[in-house]
Amino acid sequence: MTYLLLKALHLVAIFLFLGGMLFLTLSLSAHLKGCLNEETRQQILKWDRFVTSPALGLVWILGLSLAMMGDWFSDTWLHIKFAIVFLLSGLHGTVSGKLKKNDPASGTSRMAGYSLTGLLVAVPFVIFLAVLKPWL
Repeated sequence: MTYLLLKALHLVAIFLFLGGMLFLTLSLSAHLKGCLNEETRQQILKWDRFVTSPALGLVWILGLSLAMMGDWFSDTWLHIKFAIVFLLSGLHGTVSGKLKKNDPASGTSRMAGYSLTGLLVAVPFVIFLAVLKPWL
């Protein structure tokens, strides 16, 4: 029962994180094009601080807890999954940091596009690894 509860909470945290990341990435694109007013930017950053970032922390805590319960730390699929989630965590920091800068000229809109593409490619791969657990 504890495993299923942790797994359900892990999935909720993942959905909150991914929703927040999609929102941040699209907002960054608007910011870099100069289409985001200051009040809206501050509200987005507040959402990131109080929802997306804590959700990412929960993803890590619950994911590590599930890996311990399943004794999967020696499995190759988990190492690959950790590497991808580590990169997604870094992507969150990069996108959030770019949005915190109040200088739309500080980056290119291609960066936001690459972030969105990276997110949409990485997530299905992580799901594939978590559900199928290949290379056991």
